[in-house]
Amino acid sequence: MTQARLTMADVERLLAQPSPQAKIETAAKILADAAQMKDSPAELAIASQIIERLAGDAEVAVRQAIAWQVSHSPLLSRPMAQALARDVAAVAFPILRYADLEDELLIDVLDHGDPRKSLAVAGRKNLSGEVAHAVIKTENIKAIAVLMGNSSAKVSDTALHEVLDRYGLITAVTGAMAHRPGITAELVGRLVGLVSDGVRNFLIETHKITPEEVEEMVRRGREAALVQLIEPVSTRIDQLDPFVRSLDEQKLLTPGFIFRALCAGEIQLFRVALAVRGRLPMLAIDELLRDRGPLGLPALMRRCEIPLSMLPAFKSAIHIWRESGYNGEPIGRSSYQAAVVAAVFEDCTPIDDADLDALLQQLFTSPAYQQPGSAA
Repeated sequence: MTQARLTMADVERLLAQPSPQAKIETAAKILADAAQMKDSPAELAIASQIIERLAGDAEVAVRQAIAWQVSHSPLLSRPMAQALARDVAAVAFPILRYADLEDELLIDVLDHGDPRKSLAVAGRKNLSGEVAHAVIKTENIKAIAVLMGNSSAKVSDTALHEVLDRYGLITAVTGAMAHRPGITAELVGRLVGLVSDGVRNFLIETHKITPEEVEEMVRRGREAALVQLIEPVSTRIDQLDPFVRSLDEQKLLTPGFIFRALCAGEIQLFRVALAVRGRLPMLAIDELLRDRGPLGLPALMRRCEIPLSMLPAFKSAIHIWRESGYNGEPIGRSSYQAAVVAAVFEDCTPIDDADLDALLQQLFTSPAYQQPGSAA
């Protein structure tokens, strides 16, 4: 193609090919030779038309291939970049990660809340402070962890403290933050009490912290982490059954609500919610929850119509509940919540599942339900 001259007839012939693979191969050839077309404006214009047309193809596979191939190409026009960035996440990802885009477009994309697009933006080089703040506002834990690990992103100290305030128990977030260049002594002090031993040793060596300072930082960090992360979802145990049945009638007894009750330490509400949703007696619920084998919990989730994609999160939280012996008392609630949240995110954030991601987000974003007439 380097020696040949493209014509409009070539354009129509190439675009008329029904095979997505043929279109993808055509685009690859054109983009590979794009740099050599700079001395032939007419040929470059025709090549641009072909890529523009293919970027709007009905087949997602074609648009996705174009996006990956054109993300670093001079043939990527501003209108094409904007269109691809607003396409489905599979198409938009390489454009949002690598292409030259305005902050306004990136922030607008983030405002629409697509978690995979948030991941793409969070990993961009030289991310501005405004866009970094928009990533944090998405409340997408995976994207925030990627942002914290993006050393070229401009993240203010205020934003870093906000992230620690809310996600300090999430090791993927704190571990990445600890390796950011130029973090302040105050941030180091907070991080030492929250990170794993390996990351703590890195901080100690990098920032020359004494053993006495480390001990005090660890104590303060743990105390700060043991806050009531999740609002209680009920306060009157005598009203639990009618409250839960009312939620069920209103279609509010969702898997997310039940999971949130478990993580909040609302153990009795968790049990009653399972019984109502699964139409099972409480004895059967308790028997299935006690079962440590591979069958009990999945069977219970199927009966309650809770997607099995959420099994890892429920399994992790139930493990902490069993091991802690916690049963919903006010004393020990914050410690239980801290342990559950840390364990769930540690076990589940490596899993790429949209349903599971949505469930985890509810730990930090869902409003608490209250019983009619109960105290706030």
